[in-house]
Amino acid sequence: MLSDLKNRGYARVTLGVEPTETENLKIYQHLGFHTFIKSARETYPDGTVIDVDYYAKDC
Repeated sequence: MLSDLKNRGYARVTLGVEPTETENLKIYQHLGFHTFIKSARETYPDGTVIDVDYYAKDC
């Protein structure tokens, strides 16, 4: 996926993770997502509100 994005001209990819999902965050950090972008509150279509931290990695 990262190679495909790079070939399409993207320089950075981002992902979001709930702060309480510490195991997922460890995996993402291991994969290189270290640059913190922002925290936000997101709403699912069913109305559930969650906190999300966004991280980036260069392609």
